[in-house]
Amino acid sequence: MKSLGAVIVAVLFLVPAAGHAQGGTTIEIGTGIGAGILTNGGTLTSIGAPGGGVFGQAPIYMSFFVNQSIMIQPELALTILSGGGETITTLGAAANVGYAFSGASGPSPYVAASGAIQYASAGGSSNSEFAAGGKVGYRVLVNSGFAASFEAGFRRWFDSSVNEITIAIRLGGIVSGSN
Repeated sequence: MKSLGAVIVAVLFLVPAAGHAQGGTTIEIGTGIGAGILTNGGTLTSIGAPGGGVFGQAPIYMSFFVNQSIMIQPELALTILSGGGETITTLGAAANVGYAFSGASGPSPYVAASGAIQYASAGGSSNSEFAAGGKVGYRVLVNSGFAASFEAGFRRWFDSSVNEITIAIRLGGIVSGSN
């Protein structure tokens, strides 16, 4: 499962980078403020600043617009909790492939399919898990170098039968592009 996650993350960065080398790709890098609700019999709510990523973790994302409407958005999230002699480490990676209805150069609603992998380690044991779902959102350009997105998402974590519902405000800097 770890090697599959590494391959997915590598492809998600290499394909858009190749598109950027050909010119015209918009690249946005940022993080989010948000909340996640996890349900599986009980409910766990996570609110974070930054937050709204995999299992509510603080994400760092990159949006690659490979043309005016299609975006590929990898996310990474790392959490390390330590206390009482115990350490819990989680590493999450997600991939969103979306369509911006009005394109990258202006305000636009969007939809995205989402897949995620999470690796967790605690007390000498570890596990990894896969999820799939989707997102809807609205992206606005604040100026030529800054964008904000308002989004809601759903993922189903298969091994643990957990449903994840997220809402987030994403703030990103546009580092290159044809906007």
